[in-house]
Amino acid sequence: MTRAFGCGLVAASLLLVACGRAAGPEDVALEYGRAIYASDAEAAWRLISEADRQVKDKPTFRRQQQALQGLTRDAVRQLAGYITATPVTTTIAGDRASVTLRFRLPDANAPTVRTLMLDWDEKRLAELSAGAHERLAARLGDLHARAELPTIEGDETIELVREYGRWHVFLNWAGGVRVAFTASVDPALPLDVNVRRPPPSSHRESACASP
Repeated sequence: MTRAFGCGLVAASLLLVACGRAAGPEDVALEYGRAIYASDAEAAWRLISEADRQVKDKPTFRRQQQALQGLTRDAVRQLAGYITATPVTTTIAGDRASVTLRFRLPDANAPTVRTLMLDWDEKRLAELSAGAHERLAARLGDLHARAELPTIEGDETIELVREYGRWHVFLNWAGGVRVAFTASVDPALPLDVNVRRPPPSSHRESACASP
């Protein structure tokens, strides 16, 4: 991972401990959204409730996530660091919380981004030099800084539970019903990300891609 990509990811993670306060449910919901967008199974797993982990183990969860490689992984994680979310409603009842956030996500399938990232062709991206990787990271950062990075918006409701004094995302794996922030890459198709609610029959964090 290049320094530019890595620094962006670290900066995003620091939001959870900003100002020395415990992360609120909105903070945790946002970080979970970023982790799912980035296909970062490790980061997402840390945010999932113990109640859910008793239903599904970590290896199974990791197998269900899209594994990105090389520059594709680094670029998507950089873009994930640019995700913002505005609270719409937050309801807290004891150790349970329901948070609806209005997410603003970088549109990885927008022409500007697809052109820069060589249509997300992993083979072509892998052939680029380390210097080219740095330039791509810098260009994405510049687009973000200039507010020229295309974005999409959508509302998502995320349930949370407080365990051991900290908020965790509650996916209700025991009940078999999911409400998940979704993002993925299909190796055969250009990258696409969005916010949507999976149908009740869904039994995993779902993903979508479109040409």
